[in-house]
Amino acid sequence: MLDLKATLLPSLLTVLALAACSTTVPLRTADVQQLSSGQNPTQENAALYKTPIKVHVSLYQDSRSNAPSRAIGDIKETILGLNTNQVVIEDDVADIITAAMKGRFTNAGYQITDSADAQFEVSGTVREFSLNIAGRDELAIVVQTALSDVKNGAVIWSGIVTEKTSRFAGTMGDSKQDVFKYLDAGINTVSQKTVDTITVSLKQAHADLFNQIPQGPPPAPGVTVLATPQPVAAPQSVTMPQPVPLPASAEIPATVAASASGYLSVTTKPPRVKVYVDDVYYGLSPLKFELNAGIHDVRLKADGYKPDSEKVSIRKNETTELEMTMEK
Repeated sequence: MLDLKATLLPSLLTVLALAACSTTVPLRTADVQQLSSGQNPTQENAALYKTPIKVHVSLYQDSRSNAPSRAIGDIKETILGLNTNQVVIEDDVADIITAAMKGRFTNAGYQITDSADAQFEVSGTVREFSLNIAGRDELAIVVQTALSDVKNGAVIWSGIVTEKTSRFAGTMGDSKQDVFKYLDAGINTVSQKTVDTITVSLKQAHADLFNQIPQGPPPAPGVTVLATPQPVAAPQSVTMPQPVPLPASAEIPATVAASASGYLSVTTKPPRVKVYVDDVYYGLSPLKFELNAGIHDVRLKADGYKPDSEKVSIRKNETTELEMTMEK
């Protein structure tokens, strides 16, 4: 697999310049975006797919508490080559993460497209993105991502990748090159773990798209899976034991009752609205999916429209239909 870190770093370092207190740090999406349009996947990665898998990567949403600020941290120690008390980047954090994801998907052998023929859609939010320079440098990047099937809106994978590290700069202190090598490594780690984990789930859900199904990497530290496809067992020609009927007075165990599920069908005006249930992203409307029986919070988000929410009741073996019109 092509090492995105090795490819990305030189392009970032070539644009580093002295930063005065009011000058932004030139971390630009153009340097990251170039990877997705100018690099080809390795032969090893390209050979995994029967045909190129077309993916549309939506612009990530910036959900940090200080969004959309481009100030990502404080500088409390001297940095050779920088004369500023804040780490401020030139482009939006959401743009940086989106470009990094596109580059990583491309290097993994996917075909990035903005057209209507995309098979899968990637979307997500940046929860945290900070780099503070002090006695120890502290880096924190937290990104939530979901991969959904464009045809039916079903979520194939949803999860959160967290990269939180700290380091001691050493007796010689930090230079601007050291600082941005550290930031670059964090961005690449998050994008690498995200795409690797998504690929494993995609193989599980759509084995027909792959020429070979090699063993996926073990669960990576810092990856929290929110939704993933369940493997479908092959039919077995065995005789299943008949269930023993319960007495009329018997109670259903709580564990069985809790597993009862139904379905939620969501349609919206406009369509292709992001649907969250209990703060978990499920895909773009219209869509239908299974949920545990009970009360759930549904939130809708779309660019140019006011966020909306609704509580729904899911009943066992029934479909609850939710139709919502969003306001601008």
